[in-house]
Amino acid sequence: MTVENKVVVITGASSGIGEATAKLLASRGAKVVLGARRADRLTSLATTIGENASYQVTDVSKYQDVEQLVTFAYEKYGRVDVLYNNAGVMPQGFLREGKLKSYQKNARYQCDGRFARHHGCFANHGTTKGWPDHHNRFCRGACSIPR
Repeated sequence: MTVENKVVVITGASSGIGEATAKLLASRGAKVVLGARRADRLTSLATTIGENASYQVTDVSKYQDVEQLVTFAYEKYGRVDVLYNNAGVMPQGFLREGKLKSYQKNARYQCDGRFARHHGCFANHGTTKGWPDHHNRFCRGACSIPR
């Protein structure tokens, strides 16, 4: 299987795994549509990648932002082949310490923004950076709704 000429939307693309994935896929001929909150980093990354990259500032905890990112990709390329959900945050502290808001924020990032309407492959990426797997397990399912 080749990624050449595939349109790949990547959330959390401004750093880390998202950035590395964008660079790798673009180097293999994919058209990458980058989404993240940090405009300056997106601009820099898109410039580094070149003609195979476009971007839109996106906060995945806001469904409307994710919908706009996917719409942007459709308008630019006419389709979306893969939506790679990489964005996320890590809860800080323990529930027993009253850190519920941190866990709620994590749930919004890990789940709420991941359900954009499109055809194609829907890939979720979750990491707990050494935390027990139960933090992300409930969000790793895939969902694709026809556009």
